[in-house]
Amino acid sequence: MRLHVIVVVTLLCLLITSCTSGTPSSQAASAVTSPAEPMITSAPTLPRLTSIPPNPTKISQPTIPTPAIIQTNFEKKGRTLYLDSGVVRVGIDTQWGGAIREIWFKGENIINNYDGGRLLAVSFYDSDKAPASNHPNDTGWNPTPSDMYNNPNPLLEYSFADNELYTKARYIQWFPDDKGGGPNHPVQTDIYVETWIAFIDAPDTLRVSYRVTNEGLEGHAIASQEFPFAYFRTPYNRYVTYSGSDPWTDSPELMRDIPSSGSGGGVTVASERWAGFINSSDDGLVLWAPQSYGEFSYSYFDNQGPKENSTYYLLPRAFLAIPAGFTQETQIFLILGNWHHSRDRIYNLHDSLGFADIMPSFGIIDNPGSGATVSGLLSVDGWAIDDQGVAKIEVLLDGKDIGLANYGGIRQDVDTDYPGLPNAPHFGFRFDMDTTLFSNGLHALEVVATDTSGNTSQLRPGSIKIEIKN
Repeated sequence: MRLHVIVVVTLLCLLITSCTSGTPSSQAASAVTSPAEPMITSAPTLPRLTSIPPNPTKISQPTIPTPAIIQTNFEKKGRTLYLDSGVVRVGIDTQWGGAIREIWFKGENIINNYDGGRLLAVSFYDSDKAPASNHPNDTGWNPTPSDMYNNPNPLLEYSFADNELYTKARYIQWFPDDKGGGPNHPVQTDIYVETWIAFIDAPDTLRVSYRVTNEGLEGHAIASQEFPFAYFRTPYNRYVTYSGSDPWTDSPELMRDIPSSGSGGGVTVASERWAGFINSSDDGLVLWAPQSYGEFSYSYFDNQGPKENSTYYLLPRAFLAIPAGFTQETQIFLILGNWHHSRDRIYNLHDSLGFADIMPSFGIIDNPGSGATVSGLLSVDGWAIDDQGVAKIEVLLDGKDIGLANYGGIRQDVDTDYPGLPNAPHFGFRFDMDTTLFSNGLHALEVVATDTSGNTSQLRPGSIKIEIKN
């Protein structure tokens, strides 16, 4: 998506063997046309969270929390649906896939909506589908609410009932040029996103529930997903989180003032799974993503042109595969106001709500490489991480389990890229495979990690073709 391409491509570089970078171009949102109105329907009831996992991935089933919903005023003005609690006013864009384009607090909009690549929403990637060109906006397979041309992507339906807004959208490819699209020609994907938005417990606290569904026949490999992302306006230039080793104890926070010149940022541990951007008065927006990996990326993009073309970016780290038939849900919480108050509110929610571990392990097979010819004793090695901890690493040949790898080797490089995770820096694994026990010829080798919650995932690059020649 626009401007978050630099951050996302940086993350994708950890997942794929090649990537491109650059500063995306800009296009004013005023160029967007006004297509037909979406269908208005009665709001479906948000069911118990489910997951239809890939094979062999198995993801445990979360539980829906049910805090009190706050009385909310609803109105539609032009392309925007507004929810107003009397303290916070939220705008949802009907022409950009239901993304949140405005969050008003104390007379200021915190969300950057300069174009369809900013906003607050979700978007997705496939680590097996790298960019096919050197274009700075080419992020490979990347379903988003809008695209690099600000093409309209009207909601399929929306409704407001019982103080909660429901929307449904079919996402489009961010970079349509090599997929049969271009200016005025968006390219649809098989990814559908449903969203439920409501104020809960207090008029300054917003719950956003997402459900992503792959209705296509093609699966997509595990990658670092934007589940969700948020772009902030430039007055909110102080990054705040808790990055210590004693979560939920009111320990001191981490705060960084990001210079509003040049581009910068980084990745921090977020032990309580929240982070935010605030202004000089300590007011702003804190995003709590209780089912994320406990790490946040934050960035500043100093772009040419109007002031609003520069922006701050926030991303809770999340790893998911999106196989055919996949459905996954998550909830995030947006708290407005003084960040100390926001942290107190998160503590109250944390104490009263429960969230299952939906994020599987992620990792890389370093050796052997695909297409390798092997003989004798073969070392199968690499690394794996998980936000709750890795329970075991299994090695499979032609789909059959041939043994457990030793897990716990020191990998300082992985700890640098993925700080603050359990068992750091002991993320390495190794399995000594006696190839003489297997027939000569071509075989498919794969490695599967299971975390402490029972979620499993195939380590990248997936199934590796090797030739045994003894």
